[in-house]
Amino acid sequence: MVVLGKGTFGCVVSPALKCTDSSIKPGKRVSKIMREKDALDEMKEYEALDKIPELKKYLLRFPEQCNPVNDEKFHKAIKQCKHDRVNRVYKNPTTKNISSLLLENGGVSLKDFQKNFRGKLTVNDFEIFLTSIKDLFEALIILRKHEYVHQDIKTNNIVYSPKTGKIALIDFGKLTTFKQIKENCGRSTHAEGTSWFNYPPEAKYMNRDKKLMRYEDVYQDFLKKTIATWDSYSLALCLKEMFEKYSISSIKNVLKDVDKDKEIRITNFLFKTRALLTPFIGYKELTPTELRKNVSSSVGLRDSNIESLKFTYIELLKDYKLYRVTAPKPSKKVIQIEEDSSVQYMVNNIAEKKCKEGKEPHPISNRCVNKCKPGETRDSTGKCQKNKGKTIKNAKEKAKTSKKNKTSKKSPIASQQPKFYKVAAYLDTDTYECKKK
Repeated sequence: MVVLGKGTFGCVVSPALKCTDSSIKPGKRVSKIMREKDALDEMKEYEALDKIPELKKYLLRFPEQCNPVNDEKFHKAIKQCKHDRVNRVYKNPTTKNISSLLLENGGVSLKDFQKNFRGKLTVNDFEIFLTSIKDLFEALIILRKHEYVHQDIKTNNIVYSPKTGKIALIDFGKLTTFKQIKENCGRSTHAEGTSWFNYPPEAKYMNRDKKLMRYEDVYQDFLKKTIATWDSYSLALCLKEMFEKYSISSIKNVLKDVDKDKEIRITNFLFKTRALLTPFIGYKELTPTELRKNVSSSVGLRDSNIESLKFTYIELLKDYKLYRVTAPKPSKKVIQIEEDSSVQYMVNNIAEKKCKEGKEPHPISNRCVNKCKPGETRDSTGKCQKNKGKTIKNAKEKAKTSKKNKTSKKSPIASQQPKFYKVAAYLDTDTYECKKK
């Protein structure tokens, strides 16, 4: 039993713990040990996805919740985990109030795929990878059809397995509906209505208190277009940047045993694909002034036709003789790299969020943001709001303030106050003269 990593809500252990329900077979999955309540909360994000059966083909196997068997392996895992949140509900020797989420090892993130497989993949391996990307476009087509937005597509949230040739979106913690986003924007509570590297640039103008439009119908149309193209923007951006990296470093350094003809075809394909993706990331290169002008004047955001994107992408693969849907045949070395990289990725993905001094994890986006000022607390939307009533400073703040007051210089106003001296004299009321006592 090995603890792969510890996160905010529990620990990931391998091999997976046995379940009391004998019909649930852990197989090669790993277990995430956590409080039953936390496990139920985590499973909620999959409830919406469960209502879209045609999407499952393009996703990893959903986590499966079970009660772990009360055996020696279970108690050993709890002791090695040493997690306060788990230990608070751990009542030896029962497993009550503790759940095991069975997670599939789905491969490596695209970020790690680019880094860890340089010079290790064959041309055949790479062609299968390029062909698999069409499934990402199909996943977005289905999400849009059902009016859902992933909201956080990036290379870290896409996994690929060189062993199986399967690619999939992961981390649906921000999944929400078109309708919910519009309602939140109308109340100025859309937490993702901000600037971020993989968000559409105009997202910061989505909340009503930040909108640039004068007329309501124009504002509503702006929201509709931004929401509908959010995921296609993020996916096109991360793919374009990935293909640029492959082009900058010669294909010879990426693949092994590639001949000159194939190198030229792959290089030309990547060039054409970058041009294909560019219209889907409109606004990316605009200056802040240009962005405000375009948004306020309702200039078209970007291309939104994902069906056309998918079709043209497949045609490009075929034109350059790179379209390959055969089963992968990776080397033992590639399989080993995948297993090592995927385990490390799972550990990193459940690790507790650590922020620099002066920053803290945002309760909704989990990104490092500035801490609230003294006298402020975060509300349910994650915004810093002033506390009602008097603010009570802690001892450290009091001491700091006291020390500051003692060492601070007198203000210019204070130094201009008149000075009074005691003198041995009195005023003669008859002559109005000042006389010595």
